[in-house]
Amino acid sequence: MKSFPLKNVLAIAWRKVRSFLKLPFSSKVLVPLVWLLLALARAIILLIPFRYFSTWLGQSAKTVTYTPTLTSVQVQRAKRLGQVVRATANVTPWESVCFPQALVACWLLRLTDTPYIMHFGLAKNTDPDESEPMKAHAWVTAGPVAVTGGRNNLFKFTVVASYTSPLLINVLA
Repeated sequence: MKSFPLKNVLAIAWRKVRSFLKLPFSSKVLVPLVWLLLALARAIILLIPFRYFSTWLGQSAKTVTYTPTLTSVQVQRAKRLGQVVRATANVTPWESVCFPQALVACWLLRLTDTPYIMHFGLAKNTDPDESEPMKAHAWVTAGPVAVTGGRNNLFKFTVVASYTSPLLINVLA
């Protein structure tokens, strides 16, 4: 494990505190909740087989190309929730990569009645330093918003499964 001089650790901590202070109050209030939900999501992923908790994600669909139409309030809410989930994931002492972030985003979007679609994708691993032949990725979209995991290189991933918000079941049926 690489050690960091105390000066670097303090500089990183100070930068994270400043970033937190710049958040609007409504986002600051969400940080403790998101932190706890990320811990819960990580525990669920490690302890419970996927087939048991996949029903919590929404209605299973092989792949979904439909993008729900959101109100402007829902779009802003999805953007804010995504920002808070991504920022909080950066400060957890455990690994909070795409899958735990996607779970938390689904839970929060469901609580706020915002339609979403969660995607799982696979891509060939082109990195010669890694031994795994495939890369897996999870991301959540809500209308035009990539809530989590959807910022870079999504075109490289082939969607293998999607889960739709319960709010979309009637629309897609």
